[in-house]
Amino acid sequence: LLETPEGQKELTDYFTRHLDIAREYDLNFIFDTVTWRANPDWGEKLGYSLEGLRELNVKGIQFARELKEKYTSSTGFSKIFISGHMGPRGDSYFVKNKMTIEEAQQYHSLQIQVFAEEKVDLISAYTLNYSNEAIGIVRAAKEVGLPVVISFTVETNACLPGGEPLKEAIERTDKETGGYA
Repeated sequence: LLETPEGQKELTDYFTRHLDIAREYDLNFIFDTVTWRANPDWGEKLGYSLEGLRELNVKGIQFARELKEKYTSSTGFSKIFISGHMGPRGDSYFVKNKMTIEEAQQYHSLQIQVFAEEKVDLISAYTLNYSNEAIGIVRAAKEVGLPVVISFTVETNACLPGGEPLKEAIERTDKETGGYA
């Protein structure tokens, strides 16, 4: 959607509707960049090189920043925070090719480094399905000094798709990262 004027219009319309609600109720708005799948594995499936993926992440942040500035200047509403949005390496609902904490940290550092260079306000990592990946992301975010929000995929049995209970995943992530998230 970032690569065409029509796609950017769709994104603008979508986010503007939500910004209007935040403004109406005087709430903070966290603007998640449209970079959830802008990581090396998913980028490769779509034909992006690592440099192309980097450019796409930058473009996603720039889009958010430009829309924020335009919205703020036209409405006066400024309680908008830009979050570098990222997703899991693999499928959100099926654990395959599980990484170690160190592998996850290194893997996700590529995208997190772009977020740091582009000075987003925070990072949000959604639909993670095991704690090693969450811990790696939190450690990488901490290295660059960015606050990070972690959200796990949870099945109806209160466990992550790999069977890890949500409570244990949260406690382990906090323990291994000093509660940084």
